[in-house]
Amino acid sequence: MKPIRLRKELPFVEWPQGIRRRWETAFAKGDDFLDDGGPGAHLQPTSRAALKSACGRFLRYLSLEGCDLDVEALEKQINPKLLKAYVEYRRPSCSERSIAIELHHVRLAFRLIFPQVDWTWLLNATKRIAGQAKQKPAKHHLVTSDELYVLGLELMDAAIEAANARGEVSKACAFQYRDGLIIALLAVIPLRRRTLTARSSSCYPQRYLSGLISISRNSEIEFLGQPGTMAFGLQTRAG
Repeated sequence: MKPIRLRKELPFVEWPQGIRRRWETAFAKGDDFLDDGGPGAHLQPTSRAALKSACGRFLRYLSLEGCDLDVEALEKQINPKLLKAYVEYRRPSCSERSIAIELHHVRLAFRLIFPQVDWTWLLNATKRIAGQAKQKPAKHHLVTSDELYVLGLELMDAAIEAANARGEVSKACAFQYRDGLIIALLAVIPLRRRTLTARSSSCYPQRYLSGLISISRNSEIEFLGQPGTMAFGLQTRAG
């Protein structure tokens, strides 16, 4: 049996008729280039959907509370007291920042469909909620050089195992070993891109990589010369 999903938004067809009619007028497109249409006709479909979704959730709450809006006296019904109750209703399922964004969308929508009402108080309340919201720490998704080094070794080990299983060094195995070697090398020694690409294209052909792969895992790789010089290269030595 599928779980019953509770509706979070009031479907547009169930909106109060007066609000639905004003919405359609506010977002109606002009008939030609001389007709600008409604005040919200310039909004993109994604922006329009965000405003409609926020209004739908707000109207859903009013429907649950049995509050019938009078479009002719809207400013008397939608007041700070009602807003406070709505915020408390949304807090168990939303963060303060999400609530602030939703109220911002509600205010933008109401400003378009009820331009005669002063919504400054709603703007101030939204700013206060946003200001009190906890800031989320920035996620940089940084990867340390140790992790890159381990990844390079894992790629090289996997290439060796694949080559041993096949009994030969395929081009895919050679390229995987090359990629792992480059990642591990850069994790230890930061090279210029020009130096790296020059060494990759001239010193790591498939035959050379095949030789590296055929060496046992206990072998050591020595760095010759100084990075960035023509003498820089790799030398293998059996352990």
